[in-house]
Parts: sequence; structure tokens; C-alpha cells
Amino acid sequence: MIKYQQIASHIKEHILSGEYKPNEQLPFEKELCERFSASRMTVKKALDLLVAEGLVVKRRGSGSFIKDITEGEIQEIIRKKQFSGLTNTSLGHEVTSKVLEFKIINADEKIARTFKIDNGDFVYFIHRVRYVDKEPIVIEKTYMPLSIAEGIKKEDVNGSIYNFLQKKLGLKIQSAHSTVRVSKADEFDKEYLLLMDGDPIAEVEKVVYLENGRAFEYSFSRHRYDNFEFKAITVI
Repeated sequence: MIKYQQIASHIKEHILSGEYKPNEQLPFEKELCERFSASRMTVKKALDLLVAEGLVVKRRGSGSFIKDITEGEIQEIIRKKQFSGLTNTSLGHEVTSKVLEFKIINADEKIARTFKIDNGDFVYFIHRVRYVDKEPIVIEKTYMPLSIAEGIKKEDVNGSIYNFLQKKLGLKIQSAHSTVRVSKADEFDKEYLLLMDGDPIAEVEKVVYLENGRAFEYSFSRHRYDNFEFKAITVI
């Protein structure tokens, strides 16, 4: 991942967690250069990225400050971040995949109903293990209709599928409906996630929708208990 993106991601996480407060001044560029072992140009690009995202404002002669954004705006940023995929939520880390299966199958009744397609229509089936810094994090089983995501290749499955969909196909992800369950690790989890007997697993069943309301992803992901965090927005 590009250095300035790593720096921007680090600062963003501190803003979203509340460690950096609204209107608080960020360290000067020279200090950030030393902290991240980066050039002034790299730090400037990171700050410009945060300005473009609406998280930081620059004041001539004074420096850079955390923008006074509302809780609702913070939650919206978190929501969008959740739909950006593991690669984009792990900036600054090496994300890799081990593809166990990648094939085109015929949709069964449940999958067809989820995607509002006919029984037997073609869908991708993608089964892979995702790693962050060479540590196994999650096992994913993903279904996508060929009619929406046509053109996915093995190299796309090895990397970020969301990046392929958004950058190459121009699709815009809008929302997701998720169900989170907790169970114990099975033999498959123990083999690929390096877990022990009795270790807990977080399983997420998810349907993801495009901005036009069409479902394009139906997935089951099984996460290591010590690397799983689920954030939700609650309206009261």
C-alpha cells in the first residue's frame, strides 16, 4: 500500500475512535515526517487526502486541524468503510488470499431468490482464506450473479474483488444486511484459521446491495474471534 495512504489511514482511525477530538490541532508536518519516517511531500499528500475526505481542515499559518464533524457523519464514514472490503480496511498491512475454489455454478432456489434471478442461472462461487500480514483472518464463501459481475478472473479473486467491481465495472455499493452468529470452530476452521478445539468463531451471513437496490453478493464469512470487530449504526 502506498505510504501516504498508510499515514492517512492511521490518522483516520484515530479520528474515528475519538482519540483525536474535533478542532484539535494535528502535529506539524515536520513531526509527522519523523513519526512515520516519511518525506514532507508524502505527509502533505496524506493530509490532502484527509482534507478531501472531509476529516481535516488546513488553516493558513496555523497548521492542520480535525474538522468539527457530527456523530452522524462519523457513523456514515464507518458505514462506508465497512463496505470497502478487507483490503481497504487494512491499509498499511499486507492482505493476501488463498483461493480454495473459484467456479461458475447454477443458482439453487435460495441463491436465486436472494438475487431475484431464475433457478439455474449462472453465479460465481468464490471460496477463499484471507490473510493480513500472513496471519489467517477469515474464510469466505461468496456468491455473485454472473449477470452483474461478469468478467471476474482468478487474479481478481486473489486480490480485492470490491476494487474490481467498483473501479473496473463502475458499480457503487450502497448497503448490506448482515446476520452475525457465534459458534465453535469446526475442522475446516482449525485447519485454515489455525484455531483449537472449542475456540469460538464469528460467522457473518451477508447480502450486499448496489445503489440501484440490486443484491450482488451473498456471502458467509467465518472470522477468528481475536481479529473480529463488528460496528453497527443504531437509530433511536
